[in-house]
Amino acid sequence: MTQGVLPKRLRKDADLVNIAEGHNPLVSILMVVKNGLPSIRRAIESILSQSYTKIELIIQDGVSTDGTIEYISGLTSHNIAIKLFIESDLGPSDAFWRGIIKCNGDLIGFCMSDEMLYTTAIAEVVESFTNDKSTACVYGNTFYTDIDGRVFGQSIPGDFSLEKYLARQVDPILCSTYFRRSCLERIGLYSRSWERNIDTMELWARVALGHKITYINRHLSYYAVHTDSSSNRDFDDDECFIHLRISFINKFCDEAGLTKNAGFKSKLIIGNYLFIAKILLDRNQKERALKWIKRAAQLNNLTDNFISLVESLSLNNFTYNYESLKYNLRILDENFTNKRVLCYGAGNDFKNLIKDGLLQRHIVVAVIDRIAQEERVIEGVTTILPNNIKVLDFDVVYITSSSNYTSFAWNIRELMRSFGIVKPVI
Repeated sequence: MTQGVLPKRLRKDADLVNIAEGHNPLVSILMVVKNGLPSIRRAIESILSQSYTKIELIIQDGVSTDGTIEYISGLTSHNIAIKLFIESDLGPSDAFWRGIIKCNGDLIGFCMSDEMLYTTAIAEVVESFTNDKSTACVYGNTFYTDIDGRVFGQSIPGDFSLEKYLARQVDPILCSTYFRRSCLERIGLYSRSWERNIDTMELWARVALGHKITYINRHLSYYAVHTDSSSNRDFDDDECFIHLRISFINKFCDEAGLTKNAGFKSKLIIGNYLFIAKILLDRNQKERALKWIKRAAQLNNLTDNFISLVESLSLNNFTYNYESLKYNLRILDENFTNKRVLCYGAGNDFKNLIKDGLLQRHIVVAVIDRIAQEERVIEGVTTILPNNIKVLDFDVVYITSSSNYTSFAWNIRELMRSFGIVKPVI
């Protein structure tokens, strides 16, 4: 581990071609941390274990006091350069930009202290950049994990467009994203004039304006979702955050000349309103969600029928289906074979999983039925009411409802937390 030096500024655009001509690019991975133990051990190990090894790890530490600095300083057995910068900052956003300007690599990626990179992630990204020299950014899929690094879901964002991004219809996760440094330099990498509370949104918007962004259908990282997550914004701030997004959309669209279509900006704002409504509905905060649905309806002069339709759909049906549950089952099979599984969701998806024989590799101890007034038997499995989980012996929870996947996952984690139960949710 060494103390790093700042990179040279503003390389020529010819650097963008070197990768396509057989040059093995240096890849910088930026990690922003403050008091990152114990999860930082997993994060750094995932970087040291990469199949591609021409890497530098830039660690921007906000003066940790929990032993993080001592742990990083003691790393000796590794084949990549680890550069530690220790300095006070004004918060995660400020630390992010303090770190990114110190990256020397041709490509820049990200891994916060509670996240992990898939073993072949960097190799796959380098191959993608090598095959297409016009690409400025590559991103892929992401597994969601809890505080202990256990997988409970996934993000598969699909192809990128600026309109879909600004409308929150596609939202790549940063730890599965890599940029050419030359592109970031052209859009103002070293500028201090960006919106400080909305900076990653501005980064994506400016890259998308005139640069090619490539999606690869590969899982590249593990993103942590928990109360103290390094990169997951507290939910209490989300409604304030949405106002910051709307302000940026208005400003950016005007500056970029994207307002020729009179309805373009409104479409983006409606997308953001429905996005926050979806989050609120996932967390069973229906009254607050309806407020944002009504705003979306009023903005587009829509009728009450629209409000009723969106409310009845719960806004969370479009991201999951039966195939998604079967994909999650692969994660369950790989990590919890022959374990005691508690299913959550006693509807048609659960019945089909049983009928299709997809749960035969596990011991299904019970299925939670939120609607039933008493326990019964479905497809040979006993149903239980939610509060009865405190007397059950199980190893993992498997969500068996595609239409309510996100809200069910949130509910069961909160329920287990109330009883002091720590179990993975998939």
